[in-house]
Amino acid sequence: MTTLGLQDSDSSRGAEAGHSSGTGTAILGPSSDREADPQSPAFSRNETSPFSSEAESAGRGAGLQSQAFARNGTSAFSSEAESAESLESIANTFDLLKAAKHGGRVMRLRISGTCVIVGCTLFVVGMWLYLSHEFPWWSGQLGDSLWHWGLTALALAVLPTDRKLVYFAMSVWVLALMLVGLGLLTWEEDNSVAVFKKLCEPFDDDSTAWLIGLFACKTALAIICFGAAFALVRAALVLYPRDLLASFWNILFWYMAMMACGDLLACTMALALERPRPPNSTQPPAWLSSLCWVPNEVVMTLVLSIPSFRHRMQAMLASRGESVRTAAAISSLLSSGDAQKGLVKACGLFRAVSCDQLKEGMLASNGPDPALFSLSQAASLGAVDAFLSHSWHDDPPAKWAALQVWREQFKAEHGGREPLIWLDKVCLDQTNIDESLQCLPVFLSGCHQLLVLAGTTYLTRLWCIVELFVFLATEGKPENLTIRSLLDASDGHGSLREQVEQFDSSKITCARPEDKDRLMGFVEAGFGDLTTFSQEVQRVLLEAC
Repeated sequence: MTTLGLQDSDSSRGAEAGHSSGTGTAILGPSSDREADPQSPAFSRNETSPFSSEAESAGRGAGLQSQAFARNGTSAFSSEAESAESLESIANTFDLLKAAKHGGRVMRLRISGTCVIVGCTLFVVGMWLYLSHEFPWWSGQLGDSLWHWGLTALALAVLPTDRKLVYFAMSVWVLALMLVGLGLLTWEEDNSVAVFKKLCEPFDDDSTAWLIGLFACKTALAIICFGAAFALVRAALVLYPRDLLASFWNILFWYMAMMACGDLLACTMALALERPRPPNSTQPPAWLSSLCWVPNEVVMTLVLSIPSFRHRMQAMLASRGESVRTAAAISSLLSSGDAQKGLVKACGLFRAVSCDQLKEGMLASNGPDPALFSLSQAASLGAVDAFLSHSWHDDPPAKWAALQVWREQFKAEHGGREPLIWLDKVCLDQTNIDESLQCLPVFLSGCHQLLVLAGTTYLTRLWCIVELFVFLATEGKPENLTIRSLLDASDGHGSLREQVEQFDSSKITCARPEDKDRLMGFVEAGFGDLTTFSQEVQRVLLEAC
């Protein structure tokens, strides 16, 4: 299959010819021979269609198609039949985009909205208690615990698809850690600087050990804070957003664990070395003051040690409605903005190539070749027979042979007509790949079928799996998915069904790291974790094999 950028990409996107007699299953089928089922499990809608009547649907579809062809300067339709089919497909695709955008907003409110409200409340109350001197001594420790939980809740509001927000959240935590470290060094009671000054002045010999121990503990805690801040900055400089978010939770775990150990050591030192308190003192013993920080730090450490803590919390908040999660995942692949504008852009970029224009060498290398773009032609949604999905790492002659067998079968069933297919290497503008690939859900929806040429590496390529799932998630029918296995049991690779049964999404790869970061964010946005995604992929593929 193709990848997000054909440069160094892993997989190749193609089109599958329509109404081929292949076997398969699709949850999301491409356009024209799919109906927009208002009760479809793929998406939950507040309305069954974005159009209130058939006339409005046709009118809106014609308007969108006109805008799309105004973008690429081609005529819209070659026949009334093609026009009607395309208008229906556009209406259905527009409904799909609206459902996806709605699902994304619902998911955002469930996860991010809840976490922001809780996080802001805890942070504000915590800082008020921490900075106020009108409350008992223990209010400072309570306030510190609350604002830590508040910032943690705010971090949970960030999804792996929030690329810019990830960096903003990391900046907030770096600032908070730096301020805590500076507080320990300079402005807290018995801070490191104040203690050091006392060590430089004449004092009782009995106080030497106490002051040295206090200085060491305060300085060590400050170093832990600065170290965590430095680790976050370093991670932000070298990691992509999704990996940075995962690294953040790991750093936060170690920060809380080390702070708990530091405060326990401070408590132990205070018990061993603390001098008698003055009579009528309103301040607690130093050991008790240190001990009060420990319970919250231990609890946070235990919580953060839970495997996939972030995934589980976000999955719990978003647990109502599998259809909304799927829609949110599709939404994460789409470009930002209005559904109608996104559809117009996608229609303007949608192209196809006749099978008789393809050569075997086009399936052999994923290296970009802008000259191939001229072989494709502008197409209307619903007029393309197949979206071709294959791995660039599979055997080119085997892929070519399987494609030719499918092509001849299609021609025999359609009066000798050559099938029109979507193949990324030919149909994507190589000078603007990223924009085109934001339209992938629409391109898939605009093809009658998904033709999968599954070889030994197909299930190991991330783009291949995403293409497959997006197609299956956009309201397809079983007959819209055709899988042609390239595997030969005599080669020792086993059958395709055996490979599906052994599928593990944690082992899938992608040539470009930026593509993998974005696509794994898509997986997490829709499924919460790789285990759930693996199970879903296995389910639909086993039904298709």
